[in-house]
Amino acid sequence: MIDYEIVDMFTGTPFEGCALGVVPDASALDDAGMQAVAREVGLTETAFVLPPDRDGATHRVRIFTPQRESPYGGHSAVGTAATLVRLGRLRAGELVQECGGRLMAVRASAHRATLAVRGEPARPPPGTRNRCWRRAD
Repeated sequence: MIDYEIVDMFTGTPFEGCALGVVPDASALDDAGMQAVAREVGLTETAFVLPPDRDGATHRVRIFTPQRESPYGGHSAVGTAATLVRLGRLRAGELVQECGGRLMAVRASAHRATLAVRGEPARPPPGTRNRCWRRAD
């Protein structure tokens, strides 16, 4: 059995905003297992949390859509970080998420997180349909 959560991002109201699947401990899953879970959960993205590979990172995340792995983890970083703090897996405060070879600074509490991005956020791959992708101009 794999434990996972469905969290609502960018809203204070349950069942609104952007839903994200979070698997807080994906260490028992291989690539095919993560893809199968993401397909079963059926959300735009599911975040799989793993131990970090890079110095300075507090956690590593792999992001899967129901169809494939995504190298991007920008907006899902906030939902994942707040979930990990709420579950007691990470301490509130400054976190560093490793995803797709990038390190992203996230400030998180149990109910809120903010992402510090330098420069233009990476765009999703062509053909990716992600209802949560919004450009802030």
